[in-house]
Amino acid sequence: MMAKKLLNRVEDCVFEASEGILRLNTGLRRLGNLNVLVRADINEYKQKGVTIITGGGSGHEPAHAGYIGDGMLSCAVLGNVFASPAVTAILAGIKCVAGPHGVLIIVKNYTGDRLNFGMAMEKAKLDGIKAMMVIVEDDCALQKGKGITGGRGIAGTVFVHKIAGAVAATGATLEEVHRVASTAAGRIASLGVALSTCTVPGTPSSTRLNAPGLFEVGMGIHGESGREQRMLPADSAAKAVAELLVDGILSSFEGDDLKEGGAQVAVLLNNLGALPVIEQLVLANDVLQRLQQRGVVVARAYVGSFMTALEMNGASLSLLRLTPSLLALLDDPCSASAWTRSCDLLQPAPPLDCPSLDSAAPSSYPLDGATVGSKGFGLLEGVCRKLQEME
Repeated sequence: MMAKKLLNRVEDCVFEASEGILRLNTGLRRLGNLNVLVRADINEYKQKGVTIITGGGSGHEPAHAGYIGDGMLSCAVLGNVFASPAVTAILAGIKCVAGPHGVLIIVKNYTGDRLNFGMAMEKAKLDGIKAMMVIVEDDCALQKGKGITGGRGIAGTVFVHKIAGAVAATGATLEEVHRVASTAAGRIASLGVALSTCTVPGTPSSTRLNAPGLFEVGMGIHGESGREQRMLPADSAAKAVAELLVDGILSSFEGDDLKEGGAQVAVLLNNLGALPVIEQLVLANDVLQRLQQRGVVVARAYVGSFMTALEMNGASLSLLRLTPSLLALLDDPCSASAWTRSCDLLQPAPPLDCPSLDSAAPSSYPLDGATVGSKGFGLLEGVCRKLQEME
């Protein structure tokens, strides 16, 4: 059976979605008739400092176009759903944003993206454009050295977008922006779980995780196979998943001081597409508690939809091992529509004193200018309860 989608024509969905983005954000422009979105002021902006470009397949919204803005990206190149954009589109984006200070290209570690963005960068260099690339491979679901290209790039990439953009906004050189972005990419690890997979528009619905209680650890953001499948426990499912994610990521930080505790991290808990907000918040609470139990200090936390996988029901957790300079860059101003600020979690506010609820009930209650005795109020209360039961 074909999956239900609120689309018009499958072949038009990326262009129409980008039209929606443009109608909602007057600070962006389309490059010709391509699915390439850039800052509206790119011609002036690129004269001031390093510009940053990224992209990849669509279906991960708000990535990638949602991160265009001051203090973040200059351009996003959008491919078809779960498909790398064409070399010609990427090259057009690079040429559009290239200025005297150069271009940083941020790529998630997938074969198609590495090939296409890599070829476009080399072509741009032949035209005299100064460009460098950072490849993000934050997914620690698979054992190091496994897979064709190594670790996949998932939601932790958003941290790299933010930090690279913040450094570029200071007027740093391309080499410095590349160095800081590469350092940040090496200090991130991510792991996800999926309760259901996703379905590319125009294809039949998947039955891969249809069994009750079955979930998959480390499923990729395109539905790639993960590390293993497990059964959710009947009770405390969120706590079990939080423990799995936190412990899995911490174990991937080989030789790092996070294992002993006391280090500071930034947390990004990412909705993979269809996880209800209440479940995101329950999971966030359990993740933060588990990190506290492990002695890890959470300085910043971001919860929401940052890099989705269509309608996949699940979440990924990314941890960025902070330094004072990386923390400052996370806090730097940013106008990108999909980025949210985190309050300072190092100084939690104490709870307010709760007013006393033990005062004696009054003998009468005002009601529309009249006075109803306590017996009358009890009658009204009983009527209200009965009406609620009849709903």
